[in-house]
Amino acid sequence: MASRPQVVRVVVDGWTWCKGQETNVADARRMLLKALSSGERLGRVMFAVTPGGFVRVRFPFGEIRGGWDSERYFERLREPAGAAIASLLTDRVKEMLRDRAQYLTVGVDLNNTDEKASPETHAELVAVVEAKSGEIIHWTGKSYPTTGTKNDQSGTLVQAPLKSHCFRRGNERVLILGCHDLHMFGGRGKPSTNGQTKKEERREEMRALATQLGPRIVLQHPHTTYSPRIWGPAWGHLRQLLPTVSAYASGISFCNKPFCFGKSLDQQRWNCRQTLDLVQTSTKRGPVVDVVVQGFPCEIEKKWKEWATHHC
Repeated sequence: MASRPQVVRVVVDGWTWCKGQETNVADARRMLLKALSSGERLGRVMFAVTPGGFVRVRFPFGEIRGGWDSERYFERLREPAGAAIASLLTDRVKEMLRDRAQYLTVGVDLNNTDEKASPETHAELVAVVEAKSGEIIHWTGKSYPTTGTKNDQSGTLVQAPLKSHCFRRGNERVLILGCHDLHMFGGRGKPSTNGQTKKEERREEMRALATQLGPRIVLQHPHTTYSPRIWGPAWGHLRQLLPTVSAYASGISFCNKPFCFGKSLDQQRWNCRQTLDLVQTSTKRGPVVDVVVQGFPCEIEKKWKEWATHHC
């Protein structure tokens, strides 16, 4: 007999925002209402989960800096992010949400750039909304910056405190992660030979906090997911570290078309064959169900279709 669903994912087929938008609250509300309407047949679950950056607003101007030691600024960003969620949660949304879930997680990006990767100070927050009251009861967000030559966020991301990933409500223990945070449990990276780095320190501290929490559910909030392989290894490592976990899910905004270009022909063909079904299957475990809603098409959708017609 199948287990009753504990988590329902709002799976966005496409992007959650359109280039040039300062805010996408109205579009996010449309997608959320569609998902809640479609989820009627599922009954009431514990968590409804959105992707990272489901809501997008401008980063507030002021003396706020990113970087490894920016946790002190996290509290200051909760107000503008909370205002965006208050706009998202109209009376109609709240009424429907109460019938569908106990809690809703909402990814909120504060950003001043049109690009998907952020070269300037920004934040990627996640709010937990209690459906019964319609109020935000918990805040967390991305706290493990993406690093590398193409998109190094170690000096730009306003980080959430590591302890904020641990959500406790009654007897329930839930680990709530931002986008790249799942890699704190993966096997990426080798120990530094010149003493422990900031990344290694954060990985060790987060693993200790998660072990102490002993979560039954883990919810991750990535942005665009283009491949069924992208989170698999990290989920495997997390399951080994946290045997108490019976259900996990990555929020999904599916868009793989841009990754069909700029690589070998074989790799391009492989990327183009990745489907939403494969991504959904590989990014959840346990009693998790999905409701798919249509998002914005990728910017090069037309170009991809023309290319795929001849190569995929």
